[in-house]
Amino acid sequence: MARIFTIEFAYEGILYNALVTERAQPFATEYRLSMLSGELEDLLSARKVLLSPTGVLAFSQREGLPGRLMESVLQAIALHVGTPA
Repeated sequence: MARIFTIEFAYEGILYNALVTERAQPFATEYRLSMLSGELEDLLSARKVLLSPTGVLAFSQREGLPGRLMESVLQAIALHVGTPA
């Protein structure tokens, strides 16, 4: 069963909220982002964040994503789930 939670993160001086769906997969825990605003929806809607068994969070596809945006989202998820970003 999926777990759903919200995160808050800052990007380019603006505070954003996102809905995160967490699902356990055979080799990692998967986090999908939704309920994002405008341009962030275009950047992040098809992207997944994966938590490896070693405790490392990373985007499944990094191409085209601004580094600061990735950092902010990963830190917000890490804070919520209690793992280092």
